[in-house]
Order: sequence, then C-alpha cells, then structure tokens
Amino acid sequence: MDENNNLKIYRASAGSGKTFTLVSEYIAIAISSYVGTSAFANILAITFTNKATGEMKMRILNTLWYIKNRLRQGNSYVQKIGEILGGKLSEEEIRERCGITLNYILNNYDFFDVKTIDSFFQGIIGDIAAMIGYDSNLEVFLNDDEMVDFAVENIVAEAAEGKNRILTNLLKDYIEKNLEENSSWDFRRALKRFGLNVCRETYMRNEKEINKVFGDSKTFSEIYDRLAEEKKKTENLISHLADSLTIDYEKFSKGKYVANYVAKALVCECDGMNKSVTAFYNGDYGKTKASLEDMDVWHSQFVAFEKDRARLFRRLNSAVLTLENLNEMRMLEAIDSEVKKESREENRILLSKSQELVSEQLHDSDNISFVFERAGRRYRYIMLDEAQDTSQMQFDSLWRLMSNLLASVGNRCVIVGDVKQSIYRWRGGDWNILHELGNKYDSSRRYVLEDNYRSFENIVAFNNEFFENIRKLRQEGIAGIYSDVSQNIKCKPEERGCVKVYGISPDCEDVEEERLETLLDNIKLAHDAGVDYSDMAILTRKNDEIYAIADYMKLKNAPFKIDTREAYNLTNSVAVEMIIAAMKYIYGETCENQDNVSGYFVAREYRRICDGDAFKEPSFEEENKNVVSDYVKNSLPEELVESVKVLAELPIVEMVLRISRMLRVFEMKEESQYFLTFIDYINAYSQRNSYDLKRFFYDWDAEGAKQYIATEADNGIKVMTIHKAKGLEFHTVFIPYCDWKLVPTNNAKMWCTPHGEIYDGIPLVPVSFVKKAEESIYDKDYAKEAFDVEVDNINMLYVAFTRAKVNLFVQYAERKKIGDTINSMKISDYLVCALSNMDMEKYRKDIVPSKKETKKDDERFSPRGKAVELDLKMEGIS
Repeated sequence: MDENNNLKIYRASAGSGKTFTLVSEYIAIAISSYVGTSAFANILAITFTNKATGEMKMRILNTLWYIKNRLRQGNSYVQKIGEILGGKLSEEEIRERCGITLNYILNNYDFFDVKTIDSFFQGIIGDIAAMIGYDSNLEVFLNDDEMVDFAVENIVAEAAEGKNRILTNLLKDYIEKNLEENSSWDFRRALKRFGLNVCRETYMRNEKEINKVFGDSKTFSEIYDRLAEEKKKTENLISHLADSLTIDYEKFSKGKYVANYVAKALVCECDGMNKSVTAFYNGDYGKTKASLEDMDVWHSQFVAFEKDRARLFRRLNSAVLTLENLNEMRMLEAIDSEVKKESREENRILLSKSQELVSEQLHDSDNISFVFERAGRRYRYIMLDEAQDTSQMQFDSLWRLMSNLLASVGNRCVIVGDVKQSIYRWRGGDWNILHELGNKYDSSRRYVLEDNYRSFENIVAFNNEFFENIRKLRQEGIAGIYSDVSQNIKCKPEERGCVKVYGISPDCEDVEEERLETLLDNIKLAHDAGVDYSDMAILTRKNDEIYAIADYMKLKNAPFKIDTREAYNLTNSVAVEMIIAAMKYIYGETCENQDNVSGYFVAREYRRICDGDAFKEPSFEEENKNVVSDYVKNSLPEELVESVKVLAELPIVEMVLRISRMLRVFEMKEESQYFLTFIDYINAYSQRNSYDLKRFFYDWDAEGAKQYIATEADNGIKVMTIHKAKGLEFHTVFIPYCDWKLVPTNNAKMWCTPHGEIYDGIPLVPVSFVKKAEESIYDKDYAKEAFDVEVDNINMLYVAFTRAKVNLFVQYAERKKIGDTINSMKISDYLVCALSNMDMEKYRKDIVPSKKETKKDDERFSPRGKAVELDLKMEGIS
C-alpha cells in the first residue's frame, strides 16, 4: 500500500483550496486508466450536505468542460492533475481524456456517484432491505422526534388500557419515581425528550447491554435500591462529620468562614473553599485569640475533616449523579421496542437507525463484498469530504469499506477534513477520528494544505496570530489540533482588508441595546465605505439572536433588508399567532377549561387592528380571572364569541379560514405571506392527521418553529448561524454576539460507565455535566467532556472568523470577572486573553469596498433547476 500511495489524508484549513484539491483528485482517478474508460463509475465521493453534493458535481463537470475546451479556468487543474498522476500523462493527454470522461458521465449520469453520507447509507439499506427483514420498498424516515413521540404515546395508551401488565407497572413505577424525585409533572414531555436517546449512537452501540440491565425489573430494582441506600447512608455519615470537631470559631479571624464552610458541608451544600478557608487549611491562621497549640489542634481536625468530606462527597456525588437519570433509562428499552415495532409494521426505518443496521451488515469482511454486489456497485475508489464531521458509527462502516478496497492493488481512498472546523459534535460528529487517523499514518500519506486563497492579508494574518495565541494559552490539548493553524497569504499585496473588535462595557445602561446599535453603526460604516449590503453577512450562535437582530433593524427602519430564513419563521407572525390563540381559546371554551391567556392575546391584537392608531394597551385595576374573561368577550367580534361551539366542530382548515375572516387577519397586508404559508401547512397537516385539536396544538408547539415563508431579499444582508455558515464565505462579516456561553444549557449530559463495587452491573448511564461531577467517580469523564466542549467552542470561533474574505467586525460584552469553570466561561474570555498581547491597530485599516462584478466565462453546468438536462440536450447526446 505504501508503494502505491493508495491512501491520502488531507488536512484542509479554511480557504485552503479543499474543493480544488478534491476535484483534481477525482478527475485524476477518473482519467488515470486507458482512453475510453468509465472509471468514474467506480468512484464514490461522499460529502455531508445536499448543497455540497450539488456543488461538487457541478464543479467536476465544469472543470472537465474547461480543460477539454482549453479555457483559462482549467489551467491550474491541468497542472495539479499532472502532479497527482506523477507526470504520467502529458497536458494533451489530460485534456483529451477529460473530454472523453465528460462524455461518459453525461451519457451515464446515474453512475456519477457524488452523494451525501446519509443518502449513501440510505441507498445501502434500500438495496439490502429484504436481507434485513424488510420489504424491498422500505421507506427511510427522517423525523426522529415524530417516531419517538408516537412510540411514547402508544406506550402510555397501552399502559392505560391495562393490556400489558408489565408495561403498566413499568410506567407506573416511572411516574411514581418522577414524583418522588420532584421531577416535572409533565412526564410525557420529559420521557419523549429522553427517549430520543434511542436514536443516538451511544445508545445504539451499547443497546444490548443497556436493555439487558434496565429492561429487567428485578435487576433494575436491585440496582436502584442499592444506590438509594448508598446515597442515604453517605448523607448520614456526612451529617456527623463535625462530631469530633472542637474548633472555637470565634477565637480566630478566619473562624466565621471556616464555620460557614463546615455548616454547608454537613447539609451537602459545599461549593468549595473561599480564600480564607483555603488559607486556614494551608496553615495560615490569621489573627487569633487562641494559643498556637489550640490552633494547631483545630487545624489538624479541620484537615482530617476535609479529607473525610472529600471522600464522602465523592461517594455521595457519584450516587446522586448515577441515580439522576436511572429511572428514565428503564424506559429506553420500551421506547426502542415500540420504535422498532412501528418500523416493521409500516415498513420504514429511521435514518438515524439505519447506521446501526449497516454497521451490523459490514461487521465482517465477507459481508462487505456481498453488500456491494446487492447494491449493484463495484467501487474501487472512495473519497470522503468533511471527515471531521463523521460519527464513530459512520466512520467505522466507511473504514471497513475502505480497508476492504485498499487490500486490492490499484484501489485508492482520499480523506479530506479539518479538525479545526469540527462543530457538529452535538449530532454525533467526532473530531478525534480524523485527528487520530492523521497521527496513525506516516507523513507520506498526510498532506497539509497550507495556503489561504480566500481571504485578504489582514484577515489571514489576524487569524494566524489570534489562534496561535489560543494555542499557546491552551498548550496541553489544543496545541496538536491547531498545529496547522498558520496559513500562507496568497492574495495580492494591495489586498489588505481590515479587522475591528469592539468591547461593550458592562456599565452601559443596556448592553443589548448598545450591542445592536453598534452593529447598525458598523453596517452603515461599511456601506458608506462602498460595501454592498448583499456582500455582508451577520453570523450568530443562536436563532434567538437572529430574531433580535431582525426585530431591531425593523424597529429602526434600517435601509436594508434582512436575508434570513429564521427571521421569517411562522411563529414570529402576529397573524398566525392570533389564529393559533383563537383556536386555543375556542378549544378551552368548549372543554370548560378557559384559556384566558390565549383569549387575552387574540382580543388585544384584534382591538389593535380595529382601533388603529387610537389603540391603547388594556390595563386592569385588579388581577381577576373574571375581569380578563369579560375583556376578552367584550373585545372579540360578537360572531366569534357566539359561534364557539360551531367553530370547534369544523375541520381545521375551515375553522382557520372562518377565524381569519372574523378577526380581519386579511387586512394585515404585511402578514399575507405568513398567512398563506400557514394555510399550506394546515392543508398538509389535515391530509396527514385525523381531526384532533388537542393533538394539533401539541404538534404545532413541536413543528411551528420549523415553518418558514419562502423569501428572497434583493440586496439584503445575510443573517445566519455559524453552523449554517460553515463552508461559505462572505466579503464582510459581522459577529455581534461573540460572547456566548461555552455550555449553553443546564441539561448537558455525558454518557459514562460507572466503576466500583456498588455500581456493578451498570453498563452505561447518562450523567449531568455539572461541576460536582468533578468530585465523583466521573471526574475523568467530566475532564474529557470539558476539553471537548472547549474544542467545540474554539472551533466555532475559528469557523466564524474564517468566513470573512475582506472585512471582519467582532463585538462582545465585556465582563468584570472571567469565568473560573467550563460551566461559567464564555467565548469572550478566550477572545480577551488572545487579544491582550496583539497590536490590533495594524489590522484596523480602511474598510475595503465591494468590487464591481467582472464578466466571467459562463459555467457550462449549473446546479440550478434543469440546467444539467438542458446541457445534455445542447450537447446533442440526450
């Protein structure tokens, strides 16, 4: 294999010509055989998104066209392809074979295998459906939430009917333990949220062991009771920790702090020592009225106390963290069984579950060739793009395929990725795979793309210096990942660009108002300098920030449009929210369960329409349910109030249309697109589901945030999350919220294997990612997760900063104190530290304006619409 160099691993930093390299490698493979070959049909190229797939296909076709027709865009490719082939083909031979290969692809387009990783595995599942017990017309289902929701509802219904005694007892125990632990009364929602774990790889890889333990009532009860007893016993031991202490806290200055620390420890609320307690622990007594002999005795007692406290807290935290989600674990087996049962009955499978089946089929080498034969493919070459985003299960399956191919002479595999751009760990992506793979092979197989062709000098130089500083700050772990962060500048000498960073003082009256005002000022500044609005992009960490930006720009009558899907979500529409609120009000009235909140909202907005500029916000002298109810009935149209029962019995579509007419929603012209999109959603929903208003409200709460109107903002500023911006580039980038929390939620979980005699029999358990895990048997898991969280966020920053081609504007809210734990830290803490020894003046040059468009040679093939089909006809070969 070494002689053939049949495995190549590329590390491709942002803007380093990754697509150029991939296309060159693809064409080199496709034309490497004798003239007239159809080698392209033996190539499998895998990307991660449909957009990337379309762009890759079109880039390959266009490049072949450029080379064949001697256009200037193909010259650099000819040179690169020649290098890859080691000079075995002359320039003329390369051009000739590119023309032949293009003709072969266009005549055999179905064999042009550039696809997403999901569609690849989906195709395998379809081809081997009968082999795994499904019909040949197996449907691959994409919505995990819907399938799990359905499974939980079925379990609850079956348990309520008493048909399955085991299931009834299981659910009863689950609800009772939920109540004992003071969990949410809405057990369905909590169970559905936790039930999604059956679609996660961690569960699927350990499914048999987990279900063996938690699916057995007797085994589970023994484990639960054992841990509950451990928790109770340890709490009792902690409560008596101070029994042997004889410390007189009033005799020394640090005594009150030590006393407070001991008191909190006895009720298991210790948050760590402050400076005074730490000093006393280390032998610094401070001012004292006691003798040195007494102080030495008390100090020895406290040191012994702390040693016992740490030992017992470790025991207690371990038991508490393990018990926390143990009850939910018991339900996973039931949910998983229901999901699989539904899959069999409906002949459909979740896409997330398909990875598990493919992994099972490719587990041994004998099956690999068989699977490919069933799929009708004889691949000899595999190219994997964005390798840092593969999950462990995906990569394991792909690596088995690759290893099988590489065992034969002449076959080749190319892997391309960048650990620094791994930002999808939340959906299974594991940067460690690419990182470890790169370290596994010698330098003859590893290639680093060191040049930056995307950005102007100051952008590249700033990112080089900034992330080198980050690397030095976090030397122990980040260093290896960011070893290739510095790039060579390839732009023209006169192309400088600028970087501006703004800190917002914590003392200003309204930080958020100041943030958005600064953003608007910077946009105007860039536009005045000649940057077109259409060349600008605003990147955020969360969708909520997009909504805030869109609302602010609308409020300030900004002279530009916001081009973002998220800003045009149906849940942001007053008209749609009025209709939903009216439906809830009607449902409440007919069920004798008044919904005054919904009624008040729709009544107030209706009065706003009717009264126009004369509208006044209602105010109530007393908070009285009847007063609000009277306001609702007096404010809503009489026709609606009197026909509540009739409306409630109408089909949902007709109900919505009648409500809309009664509430004069049609007069809200600016809401018309939202309203029409909502009607489309209602129509589609009615065709899929039977009439059930309560179920509709539940589904809307889950699906409403995913419904958008189709918009195209001419000359608008693009606004999107950093996740969606990955792979894109923009002339001028604004990052107004560069101060996000490293750990965004309090519900983060780690999947851990507990160790110790008391935990025997537990294969895996979800543990909350909280600081007390640091003082438990999960301390190593906590440290690893903390490191992974840190890498995730630094990578997020890297992706955001490297989207800019010419100008970069960064804003963050300053803090008076930097966070001291991973749970309290913000990305701005890293930003401030890295910038502290940088001379930003050299990057704060004049803003570079947009360039006037120069005419480019037409692309022969386009990913839009039916362009490829038209091109085939133009060639006369369709």
